[in-house]
Amino acid sequence: MELVKGKDIGATVRERTDEIIVFDDKFPVGDNHIDVIPTQVYVDISVLGREHIPILEKLYESGKREILRRNLSWLNDDNFIDWVSAGYNFPVSVKHLHLHMMVPPYKHEKILQYPRWHSHEKVVRDLKEKGKVVLYSEVENKEEGEGEQIRAVANSKKITEILSKEKTTSSSL
Repeated sequence: MELVKGKDIGATVRERTDEIIVFDDKFPVGDNHIDVIPTQVYVDISVLGREHIPILEKLYESGKREILRRNLSWLNDDNFIDWVSAGYNFPVSVKHLHLHMMVPPYKHEKILQYPRWHSHEKVVRDLKEKGKVVLYSEVENKEEGEGEQIRAVANSKKITEILSKEKTTSSSL
């Protein structure tokens, strides 16, 4: 709430509007890990309904803009969905809805841990289809939940390889 009120909490704010705030994650899993929050307070994904889909989409689009602004050599609008990991934790450590968005490489492999991590895609799909978020703590779906982490780790390994080749190529010139 301090950030929403405009107080300096040590976070690097990248964008602020009347509806959203984009800032660097306090404990990033990689160099490109941001949080996007609404200025209106929602405790977590368990309180959301269909009517919240527009604000969730604004959070996502704002985060996407910020990550694309970073001009990563291997990332663009066409392949963004392939590389991004976007989602929400439940239960939360901070009682204010926040969308985590990150792209590899990651510092470690303990990211997007099931059953806590709920992808943005899953949350929006649940809201559209069921009118509420179906939490993994209520209905297990290990395949979907663990699949997100497996994909993120594989992406991190691929990007590490790509960046290593880019570095080798540029140093040999």
